[in-house]
Amino acid sequence: MRKRLRIFLGIIGFIAIMFVKPAVLAAQADDVDQKIITISVYETPRLKVTKTLTIKRGQTVNWWIPSMENTEFADDPSWVFSYWYRKDTQEVVTNEIKFYEDCSVYAVWDYEVPKPPTDGDYLPGYEEEEEDDTLLIQQIRTAKPVIKSLKNIKGKKLRFSIKSPIEVEDYEIRYAANKKFKGYKKLYSLYDEKRTTINKLKKGKTYYIKVRGCKICNTKMYYTKWSKVKKIRIKK
Repeated sequence: MRKRLRIFLGIIGFIAIMFVKPAVLAAQADDVDQKIITISVYETPRLKVTKTLTIKRGQTVNWWIPSMENTEFADDPSWVFSYWYRKDTQEVVTNEIKFYEDCSVYAVWDYEVPKPPTDGDYLPGYEEEEEDDTLLIQQIRTAKPVIKSLKNIKGKKLRFSIKSPIEVEDYEIRYAANKKFKGYKKLYSLYDEKRTTINKLKKGKTYYIKVRGCKICNTKMYYTKWSKVKKIRIKK
């Protein structure tokens, strides 16, 4: 009886191997396909994809200095490229960074406002505006954005949206683990999404967060008031 049982189990095992082996091979083939990843590159402030890079998983990219040429900002010399940025991991992207998954990389630009020329000096890119922007500047300075839908999501992250009474170019976001914002961290929403995510937080800590809008008027950057401070405890 035991001998028959061993023979029966041996036949069952052989049949299982015959069926499982093709499935394993198929999974391995799928894994080979997944070794190719795609990086969407946003080179200009208006966040239009300008390049799509296809590389092998674990490879680096030889990054370049992007240009404003052929964009609506081409005639404004105040835009200066700062660095490449990956928003999902909140890290500066360099030639040493390796990529293991599909993602998007943004070019972060600074706006360096030229100083008015003194008597007898000429400063390229500076043109004195005759329009009176007093009312618009007042609207910017008195506007106060609101943080909405602030919540803790899985992975020790914060997610929220921002609502502003006026249109702005970007939002400056500050957050810290204390009410006085001592040692705060700063990031920008990068013009693109209505929802912003903050990663790499510590479980069990309470974080305080505030935002303000940034808007350029007459070649100068102006800021709205800071939003009301919100706080939230990281539980997951």
